[in-house]
Amino acid sequence: MVRAIRGSYLVTTLGLLGLASLALPSCGGSGPGKQSTGSGGSNGGGSGGNGNNPDGGGNGSGGNGNTGTGGNGNNGGGGSGNGTGGMVVINPPPAAKCMGAVNEAAATALDFSNNLIASPSPPGNLTAATAPQIVVFGWDDIESQAGITFVSSLFTGVTNPDGKPARCNLNPNSCYGEGGAPAAGVYTCGDGTLSFARPMVGASTFDIGNHTIDHLENLEVAPGWSGIPAAWRDTMNFGWKFTDDGMGPGISMDLATWTGVMKANDAELKVLYGTGGVLPINGFRAPRLEINDQGLNAIKAVGYQYDENLEEILPETHVDAAVAIDTDTMKGFNWIPWPYTLDNGSPGIWNQQQQNDKSYVTNFPTGVWELPVYQVYVPNKNNLGKTIADTMLASDNPKNCIFPDYVAADQRMHCYLAAGELQAGDVVNEITGFDFNTFIYSRMTPAQWLEIMKHSFLLRYYGNRAPLTYGAHPVEYTEPYDSYTLAVQGNNYGFRDVTKFSTFSARQQAVRDFISWIKSDATLKQDTFFLSEAQLAAYMKAPFDKTGKAVAADAVATPDSNGLFSRLTWTGHGATIAVKGGNSADITFTVATAAAAPVSVVAGVNGGSLKGLSHIDIKYSTDVPFRVRLLTSDGTLSTTVLLAGVGGDRTARLRIKDFTPGPEATAAQVTAAGLVTGDYMNKVTGISFESAATPVTGAKAFTTHIEQITLHGADTAALCTQ
Repeated sequence: MVRAIRGSYLVTTLGLLGLASLALPSCGGSGPGKQSTGSGGSNGGGSGGNGNNPDGGGNGSGGNGNTGTGGNGNNGGGGSGNGTGGMVVINPPPAAKCMGAVNEAAATALDFSNNLIASPSPPGNLTAATAPQIVVFGWDDIESQAGITFVSSLFTGVTNPDGKPARCNLNPNSCYGEGGAPAAGVYTCGDGTLSFARPMVGASTFDIGNHTIDHLENLEVAPGWSGIPAAWRDTMNFGWKFTDDGMGPGISMDLATWTGVMKANDAELKVLYGTGGVLPINGFRAPRLEINDQGLNAIKAVGYQYDENLEEILPETHVDAAVAIDTDTMKGFNWIPWPYTLDNGSPGIWNQQQQNDKSYVTNFPTGVWELPVYQVYVPNKNNLGKTIADTMLASDNPKNCIFPDYVAADQRMHCYLAAGELQAGDVVNEITGFDFNTFIYSRMTPAQWLEIMKHSFLLRYYGNRAPLTYGAHPVEYTEPYDSYTLAVQGNNYGFRDVTKFSTFSARQQAVRDFISWIKSDATLKQDTFFLSEAQLAAYMKAPFDKTGKAVAADAVATPDSNGLFSRLTWTGHGATIAVKGGNSADITFTVATAAAAPVSVVAGVNGGSLKGLSHIDIKYSTDVPFRVRLLTSDGTLSTTVLLAGVGGDRTARLRIKDFTPGPEATAAQVTAAGLVTGDYMNKVTGISFESAATPVTGAKAFTTHIEQITLHGADTAALCTQ
């Protein structure tokens, strides 16, 4: 079985100023069930939390939609194309028969100035050949002087191709910077040494993001942070209430609590690290990556520009393709999304909700940029994924750890893995791009880490140039992390052997070696920019090419077609359509079961009639995600765009190059497919609107109201034959 080590990340750190040992898990938790599981994290010094177990599902998918034939999952149920786990795509589409005369409806101009859908293509009029390769390091917590000293050393003297200094992000918890004698009521944590290095944190080398004052921990030194609301305070442990299965408050907090948490740390960071109280802070990372709808909307409410919490999970067959590619042959991968705004949801979250995970993220804010938490991909070459899985299983053997007295006898079957998380014969193919998940949880050696990082970089570099973001914690590159956190701290009994695979100094060198590998290669260094998360968000709004030169937006083609719905003949497949006007309609999708094949309405168009299409603008409202799909008649792979902006009016501008192979595509098809161009559009002979329900949305009938759809670069009269 193929596994992914996903979910949030964890690291435990030093006690408070030499007082009683306090575990501050930087982030730990669960990954999606069925396909894979994430790491179980330690909870504030208590017992470790369980990652989700894969209930009944391997990595098998239901089947290829183009044929409607179901495939067998390794562990879960495969199914016929029309049954559970299958996916039917109406390809080829019906004939392009006109339903009515040309009826060009009125169209209102829509604003896309801060609205970009998730796309495999770079922003503006860039191509993969002209786009820079962007690498982003985001450092969380910022616990000690030793840690910030290491981070500060990484990019000393490193410049980008435009001559400007390389940068990265710091996402501090302010409690670490307070020092030994803070003002009354100020919460302090860590060993106190960061207070002697505050100018390093506020240096111009870094951009700053918000990570909360106290990391939303369950166990805090009495009396705990005074800002915890009474309803959320654990009176026994002085911190935040956690769920029984080890999840933190971030998955259930309300908007007011989230807003208060963000504003509190924002204000304290400005005091600690600002100049005259001024410190630009434009984004947020949630502890343990645990954030719900209300947290995402709080980011907008406090005026931040970006979020950096949502894991960008790809469909299984896309992952299979990514790990099979041999980047030594200069082959790349085209289907990792670039950053996007949350107006139309998150494809990574949708893929997790297909595994019945992340049910607390459905109502996305508009105008907030998502800088995804990307996965790193383990190349198939040399059976590296099998080696990592075997190492993890060996480390999990209960004979290899000494359990504290508080661990019950029936909980001593595993040192650190959740039951069923890995089994003999499993292969690890993707891992959340954080240092804990790679070095610590997965027991990677520096050589393995470098191989995986290089593969993940080159997939992008030779492919669509999507950014590579990597999350890290300075403390994991310091001596006390090895000698105390891993070796002594009680709740980390499952991680005693980590230093057999990597020491703090070896981890330091691995990161340096990765940066040096890029900068010492004449070709890579001329195309690669090391940016901060804040810079990446700004880049997406004002992109430049690999030389640093600003680029224009995509040209919008003419003429405009506002008669799609009334002109074409629509056929329902488990869905019905009520045409309201030339460019408006209500589509009702009747979803029998969440696992069933999507239902759709489809219409044929004349081949070649969409060759000049550049964009599709759409204004809609829906209760459940849906897809727009382009269909062909010659066997060419169909492509889709997911629209998951649930709740209220949403707008999307779909560039033709935003379309991607759907989740039903095989790994071979994904590998062979190129980004959508006019040549592909010349082959398009149909368009469909299909349901994208998940186990989270459930089985129900829902209506998607399309208030307006405009095809830029299409002639309504030419779409069909009378």
